[in-house]
Amino acid sequence: MLTAHQDSEHLLKATELKLTKYIIKPANRNDLKEALNKAIQELESFSIKSKEMVLLKENYRWEIENRELSCNNHLIWLTNQERNLLALLLLDTHRIFTYDELIVSLWDDFESDKRDSLKTLVKNVRRKLPKDTIKNIFGIGYQADI
Repeated sequence: MLTAHQDSEHLLKATELKLTKYIIKPANRNDLKEALNKAIQELESFSIKSKEMVLLKENYRWEIENRELSCNNHLIWLTNQERNLLALLLLDTHRIFTYDELIVSLWDDFESDKRDSLKTLVKNVRRKLPKDTIKNIFGIGYQADI
């Protein structure tokens, strides 16, 4: 952080930011260079990668690319439809997926009699997940709660 503030109040607030260095203006070249080199070293120690998995409750995880569910590194067997359902629900955990939306996505068409099939599918997936991972939003659909 490069700042003109020298008082302890600002310094104490800045410590909450997990700064690499707190430099007071006017900064000399050596201090600035040292701070930049230190920041580069810290950044290089992190491995940044795209979101490849969704961490669930109780050490469960969903691997997005492989579409695999595991708990404590033990793979949990899923049918294709169960994988498809989990992939949809975990795609956006803030979203409520309507019954009709799920039926069309999972069976490629809409038939009202598929609602019972959807309920059975959800029941089977729930058995393989931590309790309350799939919430029923009464009269609307389902939502993942991780």
